[in-house]
Amino acid sequence: MAFDTPQSDLPDVVDDEATQPAAGAYGYGATNAPFEADDGDDADETDETDPDEAEDDGDDEPGDEDPATGTTATGARRRAAGAGRTVSRGLLRRVAAKALALAAADEDDRAPLAVLLGSTTDPTEMTVAIFTTARTAAAPVGDLLSVADADPMEAGIAVLSMDKSRVRAMWALAESLGVLSVAMPASDSKAALALAKAAQSISDTQRERLSLVADMARRTAA
Repeated sequence: MAFDTPQSDLPDVVDDEATQPAAGAYGYGATNAPFEADDGDDADETDETDPDEAEDDGDDEPGDEDPATGTTATGARRRAAGAGRTVSRGLLRRVAAKALALAAADEDDRAPLAVLLGSTTDPTEMTVAIFTTARTAAAPVGDLLSVADADPMEAGIAVLSMDKSRVRAMWALAESLGVLSVAMPASDSKAALALAKAAQSISDTQRERLSLVADMARRTAA
């Protein structure tokens, strides 16, 4: 007789360094992520199994008892499935805190991060994206600021030396800040020069916004 595999009462939550970026996200490899040093925010993600999860919930189907062991197959499967599928309390606290922090943030400050995450500016959607997208989502912030701080004669060359995915991400971020308002040229050299010029025009207020974007991208409440 076949039995349906029971579903856990709680959904799996994946908080993995190797999580792939969501569709439309601009994050890239960890080697390009100046804001993504290990901040220790994964230290409490492994909690012991909740005692409530280990208890038999008493909803075994009648007639499913294994005559050889005297146990119920459905209940045994439920307990086996639940044993490795607990959700860390620490992770849940951070998810909730992040959602509250994003809700409290100004939408204009959330907009650049939404572009990098490939999400809307809705705090709930952004929270989901932050915890399911690669931690390098805010890497373009560091790239754009590095070009902004470069020597004016070398800024364009710095951009031209980057791969196209990084340049596209920086361009999208610059657009969200309002320092670029045109489509990215097909010519790499023209795109590099335009982006370098835009980056070096970033104001102090826009720098503060970029700093907020980097902070909001972290999987902590700060």
